[in-house]
Amino acid sequence: MKFYVASSFSNSAAVQHVSEKLKKEGFIHTYDWTRNGRAKTKEDLISIGQNERDGVSEADLVIVLLPGGKGTHIELGMAISLEKRIYLYSPDDQINDLEVTSTFYHLPEVTQCIGSINQLIDQVVADQKSYH
Repeated sequence: MKFYVASSFSNSAAVQHVSEKLKKEGFIHTYDWTRNGRAKTKEDLISIGQNERDGVSEADLVIVLLPGGKGTHIELGMAISLEKRIYLYSPDDQINDLEVTSTFYHLPEVTQCIGSINQLIDQVVADQKSYH
């Protein structure tokens, strides 16, 4: 099962934690954007954008770790459009707060995961084992 993790630079450590745990379970990471520094040129933006687009496209499932910025939400939109399995993670119930939530967080194809990052990992692993 191939996966991609979308999030912000401020969550890089959590992205790496999720990725390492899933790889130990036999999952394949399509693209690790945490290895990039911030883009310094337009060419960097193009290259990173293409790699991230391809990472989402090649994934069977996309994990979105909140909070996230523009790029995270663009990747969420791509995953929805490409009909990927989507896990939306938040450490708290803020994703259900009508003042700050997004309509896209509540689509039926989006699985919300609220709690610890390890609970998210456990849910992804269990779901994929039962899926196969």
